[in-house]
Amino acid sequence: MASNVTLCSFDHQCQHLAVVSADGNIRVWNVEGNKKIWEKSLGPHPSSALHWLSSERMIAKRGKILAIGSDAGTITLTLPLEGKTLTTFTAHTLRIAAITNSALSIFSTSEDRETKMWDLSGKLLDSFPIEKKGCTQLCINQKENLLAVASSSVRVYAISTKKRIKSLPSNGIVSALRFCDAEGHYLLTAAVQTRFIYLWDSHPDHPSFSPLHAFACDSVPRVIHWNGMVTENNIRNNDLLCLTYLGKVLLWRCNSEDLSLPTQHSTSTPVIMANASEITNAQFTPDGKRLIIASGSPRVTFMSLPYTNASNEIQSDAIPDSLLSPDDKKKNVADSEGAKRDKATPPETLTPKDFKLSSSGDGKDLDTTTAQKYAFDAQGTPSANTVRASLIQALHIKDKDLLNSILFSTKQQAVIRNSVSQLPVEYVLPLMTELIDRFVYTKQGIPQLIFWVHQVLIYHTAYLTTIPALASFLSSLYMTVDSRLSNMPKLLKLSGRLELLLSQPGARSGTNAKDTIEYNVDSDDEEMDEEGDQDQEVDQDQEDGAEEGEENDQEDV
Repeated sequence: MASNVTLCSFDHQCQHLAVVSADGNIRVWNVEGNKKIWEKSLGPHPSSALHWLSSERMIAKRGKILAIGSDAGTITLTLPLEGKTLTTFTAHTLRIAAITNSALSIFSTSEDRETKMWDLSGKLLDSFPIEKKGCTQLCINQKENLLAVASSSVRVYAISTKKRIKSLPSNGIVSALRFCDAEGHYLLTAAVQTRFIYLWDSHPDHPSFSPLHAFACDSVPRVIHWNGMVTENNIRNNDLLCLTYLGKVLLWRCNSEDLSLPTQHSTSTPVIMANASEITNAQFTPDGKRLIIASGSPRVTFMSLPYTNASNEIQSDAIPDSLLSPDDKKKNVADSEGAKRDKATPPETLTPKDFKLSSSGDGKDLDTTTAQKYAFDAQGTPSANTVRASLIQALHIKDKDLLNSILFSTKQQAVIRNSVSQLPVEYVLPLMTELIDRFVYTKQGIPQLIFWVHQVLIYHTAYLTTIPALASFLSSLYMTVDSRLSNMPKLLKLSGRLELLLSQPGARSGTNAKDTIEYNVDSDDEEMDEEGDQDQEVDQDQEDGAEEGEENDQEDV
């Protein structure tokens, strides 16, 4: 995304683009003529939300309206094509987070935890239940009977009754929210804390404990768009478009027309349609056949790209060089010369010698010669990118020696944390499998393995929850941990007794050897056994007493 662009929004017909720059000015561009048609500054308060009112009834009645929310809680309705401002009204007490609309109403949500419904004159029509935390996103389905509000969780409301009919986990601060179908049975969410886009079953009668699919991105998703158009062959595409904060346009296709059916999209690799830091927005055209991509600022340029071929398959060979990063341009040149590369092979190639293990097994000694070839810092520590690339290579070619060297030699927790957080989702399950095998069948480097497992669970729990056989997959890890903790109560008891002995005055002073208390572990075990025998005797006496009481009761009867 361009560094000086804070907000941008296409209209429903992809004819105009509204852009808010860092200087606070709002500019509207004509897509077809690539020409700026309107520019305005709305005062000292920065704009926080943009939305083109897409209702045909609103457009026919008033014209094409652009709604602008501000940090002060105001909403301004403008007519950019006519250069006019309809009205400005105070909608909330805090920052406007999102705006959407139905046929004749406007919906707004804010960090003040409220969601409200307005008419075009700024009159309050209705309010929805107050959320527990500040709201971040808002969307409405095509039938305009359901409204989804993202806060501490994603709640779906029936607009007619204002009642909540569905609640879904948010997995963090929601950065994008969109219904997939007209009925509102499927919902897409993207959170700031994760690199995933989740597809949920939002039907009110269906339980939703975990998402149906998880789509992995290289960075935080900023814009998501869904194409559910039916082709000429009566085939529904079900394509997902995502624009990340790093300017990469990603595209997935769901093979099944029924989104509730299990697919392999949680591990699929997206098609990269564009990759340039200056991309400001992207979405499908209304006919669902092309992509419209906007890039650059303050001057914006537009490109319309066909993303399917004659066989209705996704294609990315028609991407212009202006929408590619320098690395992608070099790759295209190499491909044109006939160089065939394996996309799954990382760019860096390391060997076990690059991660030298010390004789003690603590892995503190690293091969300093690697610093000339790879990115090492001043302490001779491999960078997170180097470790991540080497980890991907070891998992891809199943190199056990290289994997052991990486797992047991990388001691810096920050490097491990960054490497795991940036690991592609298709390698999460193989890495977890290798970690569990080493944890179960080896006795060395357990603390190191535990930290690796901990980081995988922290950064990739959302993906792991989408695996149907997760319980059986983690059963060996659970059983191993449970068995190793079985003696923990006895060890804690022994530790407490030792602390009690050390707290004695003679033990603290250490001046008189005669006053030193000797502690015998064997005697402690005998005492513990005696205590157990006494407990058994007491239990037996209680059972005998109970039997005698029953016999006396029978005699009385």
